[in-house]
Order: sequence, then structure tokens, then C-alpha cells
Amino acid sequence: MCWKIYLMYFIIFVLFSVLICRKSKYSGFYNI
Repeated sequence: MCWKIYLMYFIIFVLFSVLICRKSKYSGFYNI
């Protein structure tokens, strides 16, 4: 089914955005 593929992409996108947010927080508050 197509919706499973879209769901998988959505989960991957959320995980990447969370990782980027954590990296930016740990590296320092340069971009506010």
C-alpha cells in the first residue's frame, strides 16, 4: 500500500529533524 511508504518517509523526516535540533542545541545557541 502507498500510505505505508509515505508513513515511513514521514517517520524518517521526523527523526532527522529531531537529530538536527539536538545537534544544534548541543553545539551552541548560535542560531536563535
